[in-house]
Amino acid sequence: MFLRKFSPEPTPKERQSSRRQFEGSTDRRESSLADYLGKFDLSEDELRGKKVLDIGSSVQAKFASEARDKGIEVISLNPEFASERIGMKMSMREKGLAGVAALAQELPFPDNTFDREVSLHGVPGYLPEFVSEYRLAFQEMIRTLKPGGEAKLFPVSDKLAESQEFKSLLAELTGAEAGAILEELPGQGADHRYRLIIRKKKAD
Repeated sequence: MFLRKFSPEPTPKERQSSRRQFEGSTDRRESSLADYLGKFDLSEDELRGKKVLDIGSSVQAKFASEARDKGIEVISLNPEFASERIGMKMSMREKGLAGVAALAQELPFPDNTFDREVSLHGVPGYLPEFVSEYRLAFQEMIRTLKPGGEAKLFPVSDKLAESQEFKSLLAELTGAEAGAILEELPGQGADHRYRLIIRKKKAD
């Protein structure tokens, strides 16, 4: 699901309706540890000993499961980890995995919690089509990253990356606390060539 054009800002009722719609349409693909490492240019050694948040994980949390076997701590976040899926939540606990039911726009974690945050086929693809929703999600990532921490998101569609609204939002986020950059990746399919990196600056 790729944004083609931002919509006018919603009323509170429209915002809640839009969020509910997107909550039920999260990605179903099962991406492996190798998929994450490749798309985000990471290594096992870089993640080991770090606290990692997977935003918009698959409901089976394949990445977290494989990462745990390598000594990497990953918390999986997906709105479908809700009470009606209690059987699945219990299964994750039995596997020693942490699954949290929440949205990227309202991360239920304290400030400065994570060393790395990643989203593969999650954010921004499954955010409602309003600039304010994107702003909230990115601000929450910055808030919950530790100083010196980094968030990596893939893919960012070409239409989104090249839109003036998105460019203005990234410029707005870039300042004393954090920086945001788009990277064009070689060898990607049409309309999803970009990766977004948000870095929270280290405290002076």
